[in-house]
Amino acid sequence: VGLMVLVIGALTAATSHVTVVAYLSDIDVRQPDAG
Repeated sequence: VGLMVLVIGALTAATSHVTVVAYLSDIDVRQPDAG
């Protein structure tokens, strides 16, 4: 179980980083003057 948690955690961290970057980029494109 511990190993599975570590693997899932690593995958989540990697995908989260990509998702956050894409999310922020999408926000920046859709709302150029939001902040």
